[in-house]
Amino acid sequence: MILNFGHTFAHGIEAANKFSNKINHGESLLLTGLPGIGKTALVRSLADAMITQGKTVRWLTFDLDSDVSFVGRTLIGDASPSSSEAIVGMLSPQDIVILDEIQEVHQRHLPRVIELCSSLLERGNSILISRAPVPPGLNLESIRIEGLSPDSARLILGD
Repeated sequence: MILNFGHTFAHGIEAANKFSNKINHGESLLLTGLPGIGKTALVRSLADAMITQGKTVRWLTFDLDSDVSFVGRTLIGDASPSSSEAIVGMLSPQDIVILDEIQEVHQRHLPRVIELCSSLLERGNSILISRAPVPPGLNLESIRIEGLSPDSARLILGD
């Protein structure tokens, strides 16, 4: 699916509401797009709205050294298990899990991290953000974010 925010602020708000409804119904999202297009900013505003509604949002930003243990410690805490299955099992089903910048993970960690991300997406209430193209092995239809007009972007992101 390709989501083009088009040239109107209203279209961007409509898309954010659609994403919010999907997450509120326990679905997961896989968002992709070019660097700097606003994927993280969009999800950050969505997360802020969910926190205001009283939801628990767990956010992880991947980097080169991210492995499954790092994901567990970030999402759960220092007492986190190191297996994907146990990490997913320790999360409350109502918690919203946001995983950003998966394309940054080093190739040596990527297969196990993809396995964990796939389990989190299957669990529901998860959003995975990636630059295009999405690393192979993620079996959820991606939503590709296209650009906003400069005027619409300023309304959402400010100066």
